[in-house]
Amino acid sequence: MKKTMFLLLISVLLLTLCGCDNEKNKENITNMYIDVAKLTEEEKDIIELTGGKNAGHIFDFSLDENVKSMYINTYQLVNGEWKPINNRSSMAFSDIKGRLAVDFENGFDNLRIAIQSGNSNGSFSNTSDVEKDKYKGMGVSTSLLANKTEVVYEKEIPLAIQIITSKNEVSSYIVEYFEKPEEYAKFDYEYVYAITVMFSEKELNHEDEEALYLTRENEKDIYLLGNGIQM
Repeated sequence: MKKTMFLLLISVLLLTLCGCDNEKNKENITNMYIDVAKLTEEEKDIIELTGGKNAGHIFDFSLDENVKSMYINTYQLVNGEWKPINNRSSMAFSDIKGRLAVDFENGFDNLRIAIQSGNSNGSFSNTSDVEKDKYKGMGVSTSLLANKTEVVYEKEIPLAIQIITSKNEVSSYIVEYFEKPEEYAKFDYEYVYAITVMFSEKELNHEDEEALYLTRENEKDIYLLGNGIQM
């Protein structure tokens, strides 16, 4: 019991210290960033009408004219390292401002991404066959991006991290700890997942386009490419 309380105390302390640092960093982020969406009252009413559970899953982003593509990646923690799960979702993208919405179930099953920007509006999904009752009886803790974060091209930004475990206590960290997977590995949770977004100033290469085609054909997913939807 004392050990559990100690771990929880350390977790809270880490969250508090990181929160203070993030507040200082936010003041220096001006041009390229991603942040929790600032919703209008009308938008809040619509979300409330549809259940009101995903307001924190919507993000505003601001880029510059160099952006050429966007990537969404999902991972599972395996032996203290992030291992990709499912196929990378990527698309050509050139708008400097927009909104990104993320919706998912436990284990990031039935992941759905919606994009709204000046020239690109649409959504795509990535489904997987999760074993029935795989997480039955387990607790779920999900951390979401909560601070304004600088966008650096070719660098992944964690949007959400989810812990699913049968343990009685969960020491959850802010998503910035994606860079320190060893911190999650310390607790030996059964399942730890992460989802990230990465903006790039490079055009989609042939391998990316081929992966999109194969995934779309095999899983019947919908992907937003450029200014329209392709199926």
